[in-house]
Amino acid sequence: MRYNTVRVLFAVCASALYSSAHGDVVLITSPKTVGPTDTTITATAGGSPVPLASAEIIVRGTTLTMNGRHTIQSLTLERSGSNVEAVLTHTAGTSFDYSGTGTDVVIGLNLTTTGDVFIQGQESTLKASRIDLQSCGYSSATGPGAGISSGYPGGGGHGGAGHNGATGTLGGDCYGTLLEPDQFGSGGGNDTVGNTALGGRGGGALRLTVGGTLTIDGTISANGENYTSWEAAGGAGGSVWIACGTLAGTGSITAAGGSGNTSWSGGGGGGRVALYHTSGSFGGTFNLSGGAGYGGTGGAGTFYIEQAGSLGTLYIDNADKTNAEGTEFTGTATYDTNLVIRNQGLLSHKHQDAGVAITFNGDAAIEPDGFINLNARGYPNATGPGAGISSGYPSGGGHGGAGHNGATGTLGGDCYGTLLEPDQFGSGGGNDTVGNTALGGRGGGALRLTVGGTLTIDGTISANGENYTSWEAAGGAGGSAWIACGTLAGTGSITAAGGSGNTSWSGGGGGGRVAIYSCDVEMLTANVTALGGSGWQSGQPGTTYFGGNSVQIFLQPDSATYVGGQEISLIVDAAGDGPLTFQWYREGAPLVDDDHITGSDTDQLTFSPIECDDGGLFYCLVTDSCGSFPTDPAFITVLAPSDYDGSGFVDTDDFTAFVIDFELGIDAADFDGTGFVDTDDFTAFVLAFEAGC
Repeated sequence: MRYNTVRVLFAVCASALYSSAHGDVVLITSPKTVGPTDTTITATAGGSPVPLASAEIIVRGTTLTMNGRHTIQSLTLERSGSNVEAVLTHTAGTSFDYSGTGTDVVIGLNLTTTGDVFIQGQESTLKASRIDLQSCGYSSATGPGAGISSGYPGGGGHGGAGHNGATGTLGGDCYGTLLEPDQFGSGGGNDTVGNTALGGRGGGALRLTVGGTLTIDGTISANGENYTSWEAAGGAGGSVWIACGTLAGTGSITAAGGSGNTSWSGGGGGGRVALYHTSGSFGGTFNLSGGAGYGGTGGAGTFYIEQAGSLGTLYIDNADKTNAEGTEFTGTATYDTNLVIRNQGLLSHKHQDAGVAITFNGDAAIEPDGFINLNARGYPNATGPGAGISSGYPSGGGHGGAGHNGATGTLGGDCYGTLLEPDQFGSGGGNDTVGNTALGGRGGGALRLTVGGTLTIDGTISANGENYTSWEAAGGAGGSAWIACGTLAGTGSITAAGGSGNTSWSGGGGGGRVAIYSCDVEMLTANVTALGGSGWQSGQPGTTYFGGNSVQIFLQPDSATYVGGQEISLIVDAAGDGPLTFQWYREGAPLVDDDHITGSDTDQLTFSPIECDDGGLFYCLVTDSCGSFPTDPAFITVLAPSDYDGSGFVDTDDFTAFVIDFELGIDAADFDGTGFVDTDDFTAFVLAFEAGC
């Protein structure tokens, strides 16, 4: 009897210890939903509710819906004996504000497991289980990247841009972050004419943190929804953000865009996936391609994978789908990653979005079927500093090279921008404004790309101007490509060509500007071009420049506003390979010392004093044994001291205001700064006023 009692006590203690270490198994065999504020879960067979924090959940042949933020012990998704797959999902469009003030909002599902997650894969005819968030994002025509509704609507955007509809109805823009994706995909545009139909929903959002091993033999999917009927457009892919201890499996991760009607509407852009792991590897596949639609596909989404202790890699991969929209970057950003663009992936910036300046601290590879494409992303037709002139025989846009005249002498656009630091859009070609009117080509966009390691270009980087659109319109000018890298390799090309005009009547666009900074150029320099576009006469070629990149700039010259008459200095602090030389430039022209400028070939440029016409864009070219490298540009504004009322220009109101203060002896009238107001101040003001400064 005593033995039985001891044995029972031992069994109870062992069970308690097992439960404490391993949690409580909860088997789900029929559909169940866990809400955002639920803290327990009950097995399908019944019994006492189990705290989620200690639940070892097994979903077998059914769907478990979880919304909000939860922590559990472990998760297994497995098919049933009758070959019904297990599914984990969240309710479409769900979000929950845990703070009540908008500071702690969970979009979709944020799930943490202290142990393992296992997603069972397919075996012959036995079905794979999955985490399925397809069509769980923004509803049709809603979201930050919503496709525009019309009779021929545009696809939704997210990681990649949505594709336009048949008549140019815009697809949705890119948004969200590539390293911490947590947004829904946006909905495709609705068909609003004739047989109306809803666009596809965007994909949902999953944040999954796994303390143990994540095995993906099945599928994790956040795809956008295909168009529903008629001419509706596809939704964008959603978000998957995963962090785990050990990564394993041969399944798939997808956040692809939904398809539109290939005859009329746009496909959705791909979503965003980020996968962080401490050890192991993923032997499966990923797909963040844009959805098919009229004339092409949505842009590829972004897939980022990083193993602890190593530099991660960003992939832009469109699964070999051609004629894609771009994966759009905006503004200035630095990523401590590698970059791979392949399989018809295309990096770009939005039209007229001030260009893009991006740094990848690792290596970058543009594979033979990969693109950085800024073509026609610059100034629209007939606009820009070098705009072509519109007429019946219009002229080409200018930039690095001048646009050519039209057939009757209509003047081509002028040159502008800088040789060493090209950062301007190309200007648009002139419109055909007589008879059959037509728009000139857009100018090329602007890229500043910095790669810490090797930049291998087997595909293309292009910032070309657009060809004329029809009739006698003219070509747009090439844009800008400013690139710095450790090694430049590959057999591809870098171009900033002008667009073509009508060869019988209108001018070709001028070439753009390309500057390459690298101490190790293995690519053929002949593959770097800025040719003028063909036309009645070809536009002039633009500029290409090669310099070094071993110079390090520690102190950049600062943009600032000064008053004429002040003594000011611009300073650069740099180091490089061997002795350094310096040359300061203003508006692209080298400066020389004169009666008020000193240090034009040193690390400190001084104006003593600075005069009203000395303002402009300044930079210093620093040269070491490898080559030359420019500082960032600094814009210096010089205010006229005789602009006494601060209106921004010198006129009789300034004279009147000064005379009043002078007669009253007010300190502000101490124009020469001697500490008292006298006739010398009046004389000094009159001289400055007459000089317009």
